[in-house]
Amino acid sequence: MEKSGRRVRKNSAFLSEFLSASTSKRKQLALLRRSTTSQLCTVCEIVKNLLHNPTLNLKLDERQLRALKSRRAKLRKLADRRTSHDEKRRILQSGRGVLLPLLASIAAPLIARLFGVN
Repeated sequence: MEKSGRRVRKNSAFLSEFLSASTSKRKQLALLRRSTTSQLCTVCEIVKNLLHNPTLNLKLDERQLRALKSRRAKLRKLADRRTSHDEKRRILQSGRGVLLPLLASIAAPLIARLFGVN
């Protein structure tokens, strides 16, 4: 967790820009196209923590749960270390732009809690 925490802090500017662009699919796709491997790994690390960390105490509503369950396979591929960076980038860019805003809406409170922002 310490290594991923450093990665998140290192790419905090990218994450804040990514989360602030959650309403604009075009902005998020542009950010993903020009993102570095480290920035892409940061997004995938957040997905991994969403899937595998029971101590997060997520309060998801019914709509978010349904959306996550329907995209279970894609999320697992993003969290898998054996998936190439190019494939992860394709997964994040595909899906009619639904996956990115969903991840942003779920991850924003977690990232704010990590940085101590209220």
